[in-house]
Amino acid sequence: MKDPTLVGNYIDYTPYLYNYKDYLAIPTLSKIVDKPIAYALRDLPEAVFDDKELTKALADHFNKMNLRETLAKMLLYSDCSPRGSLLVPVQRNGRVTFTAFNDSYFSYATRSRFSAIDDTSDVGELFCLGYGLKNDVSAKFLCPGFEPMLGVGKNRVAQLREAAEAINLYIYTIKVLCVRAQTIIQKHNGEGMNDALLAALEKNLANINKTLTLNDITRIDSGTEMDILSSNFSPGFADIASALKEFIGIQAGMHSDFYFGSSSAYQANNFNVMTTNADIHADIQRGKIEPVFKFIVDTVLTYDARFGKYKALAGKFDVAFEPLYQYTESEKLDEDKKKIDNLVAMNDSRELENGFRALGVLRDDVDLPGGE
Repeated sequence: MKDPTLVGNYIDYTPYLYNYKDYLAIPTLSKIVDKPIAYALRDLPEAVFDDKELTKALADHFNKMNLRETLAKMLLYSDCSPRGSLLVPVQRNGRVTFTAFNDSYFSYATRSRFSAIDDTSDVGELFCLGYGLKNDVSAKFLCPGFEPMLGVGKNRVAQLREAAEAINLYIYTIKVLCVRAQTIIQKHNGEGMNDALLAALEKNLANINKTLTLNDITRIDSGTEMDILSSNFSPGFADIASALKEFIGIQAGMHSDFYFGSSSAYQANNFNVMTTNADIHADIQRGKIEPVFKFIVDTVLTYDARFGKYKALAGKFDVAFEPLYQYTESEKLDEDKKKIDNLVAMNDSRELENGFRALGVLRDDVDLPGGE
């Protein structure tokens, strides 16, 4: 009753619930939605302060509150609903925890000025379960688009559904063709195939041959074994499958190799891995997780009694993500060897130590040894 937008703005189209049903109903869709999120949240980001103890204390605190699960829900709700998702801090007994809401639970007021509808400033006050919230103060609003009723609604599930339906249609078509092929073989096999029957079958299959490139019907002796998929379908579907895989990869933001494995050469596969890492880092980690994570850290420092002495440090930190690429043991050894070689080379020019530090090529915890 405290939410004025429910009176003037509310339309009961339950977009989140509808999209969530799609997410569960299409077999391939949940994997396409979940995998980029899980990949981006493989490791929690870290709030890096000059005070190392504070950095570690926050990391331990976030692990205890299972922050990864909350962030995963936040990203899932954002992908599944046109109006986005909402992160709300909850303070109990001086301690702060966080809850993610989907857009079945919140609404927001929009201003009358539509000249820059893409600007987040055009989203007015937020309301969650009847309580007024202020974005970036008492809530963090993560929205991939804006209200569909304003004509600019956008969410990832709508795009990913196309990819899921495409691959499901591909699988369904294979099943239909398999059944049809088996029917042709089993019902018309052996000595019963006279010339008149063969002619009738050839005529009956003419239309199929034009579109599905089935082999021409031939006389089949009783007991003959045939690899029907290899002879009739494999070449055409191999071409279709590669296109569908690429389509799914593009829509999901992860290369198809991550879903279907890779038959690429090492160099090509390595390029696919690197480009996916860069896309996930830019779009999800820096674009979505970082602003939400900054809000979480600032809120904890400001309102959690256990971190009260650090209140002045709110906003004065960097957000660091673990590298997405997992190095092999061989690559790790090569990297270590290069680091050692660099230190040996720099030790030959110890007078340039300050210059090396200024360039950032010498770690802060390394001192070049003096003396002969």
